[in-house]
Amino acid sequence: MHRCVLAAFIVAAAIAPVKADILPTRPRDPSAPSGPDQATIRGVQLRQDHGRDRRWMTTLYGCALGQPVCREKDLLNGPSPCLVVGLDGHSVPGGNIAELLALEKAAGAAPIKLTLKNCRVPEIELGP
Repeated sequence: MHRCVLAAFIVAAAIAPVKADILPTRPRDPSAPSGPDQATIRGVQLRQDHGRDRRWMTTLYGCALGQPVCREKDLLNGPSPCLVVGLDGHSVPGGNIAELLALEKAAGAAPIKLTLKNCRVPEIELGP
């Protein structure tokens, strides 16, 4: 009986330092915003991406042939992708493409301005 208790004590003492070396588990990544993960707003193609800092963001990744603003502003050839953070003065954090689509629909036939971050220009204006 004493041998079993002694063996259990030795095993417990040997495992304790190993548990101390195990790193804490990483927090879970936030879930993606509801709605679509891609959209085209007035010829500008947007995509929902997961950043290195574990946050969701909306990136501008392409343009339709009929949309000259991308070519004129050289938006697709920057060192990092342009992030879309707002539309017509409304902040749209967290890669919420559904909210961008709702704001664009509410604008109707009026031109809209996409607010950009990490881009060559701070905003672009898109016609109807």
